[in-house]
Amino acid sequence: MNWFMFAQLSQETQLGITTAAITTMAGAISFLFAYVMKFVSDTKADLKECKDDREALHEKMHALILEFGKQRKE
Repeated sequence: MNWFMFAQLSQETQLGITTAAITTMAGAISFLFAYVMKFVSDTKADLKECKDDREALHEKMHALILEFGKQRKE
């Protein structure tokens, strides 16, 4: 029934409604794209911090393993 009412509108009105709908969807897509890009940049920053922590942990583990090996030799 709603489509029947839409068909009875003038062409200019239909064009206006369609333009408004497309503009609204484009705005929503732009907002979501910006949100996703912010999330990606935040995730990359967290990943870099995690990688730095992992490298520091591996260095400390390596030093402890070497120390343990020296103690076992003696």
